[in-house]
Amino acid sequence: MATVNKVLAVAVPDAASVLAALAFPVVVIDGDGRIGYVNGMSEQFFEHSAANLVGQDLARVVPADSPVFSLIRQVRDDRETRVLVTTGTGAAFSISPI
Repeated sequence: MATVNKVLAVAVPDAASVLAALAFPVVVIDGDGRIGYVNGMSEQFFEHSAANLVGQDLARVVPADSPVFSLIRQVRDDRETRVLVTTGTGAAFSISPI
């Protein structure tokens, strides 16, 4: 009996479409700490448009004493994902190298 392989024609979304559709904020920063991309949920979280956020230094958007900066340094040094859950708000931050 012959085996038949079926191939479905499925449109594969590009990365920007996937990031834009996520239900949580996504912020991409470059090596100098500048914001290179934000999705729609980030606009809501920071209460600023992507046009206002992209190109900004992250330190102008996030308080300087935020533990997020320590986490970013650890990720850059170790090249491993780190997760931070803040006490009080319960907000979770996952920071990954790309």
